[in-house]
Amino acid sequence: AAFLSSFSYSLYLFHIPIIIVLKRAGLLIRHDTLSLATLTIYCGNLLLILAGSYAAYMLFERHTQSVRQWLYSRWLRKPAIPTVPTVLGSPTRDTP
Repeated sequence: AAFLSSFSYSLYLFHIPIIIVLKRAGLLIRHDTLSLATLTIYCGNLLLILAGSYAAYMLFERHTQSVRQWLYSRWLRKPAIPTVPTVLGSPTRDTP
């Protein structure tokens, strides 16, 4: 269960496109009777959906935290407080 939960969002996003590809390729067929052949096709389709979703996870989702940290450090870091340059000869508190 922990393994499936690691790529559950990718599974959620990619299962319908994978089903559409399988259907257009003729690999997803609706069967009204349960037999060994239909059970084998069902298990094969399930494995293809899981494998495709896991591949999408490996390509995209597993990098989310490092990308988030990079974006935060790049774009959301606090700017340095600007210092006012002193002009030579300007009065200071130490001079009367």
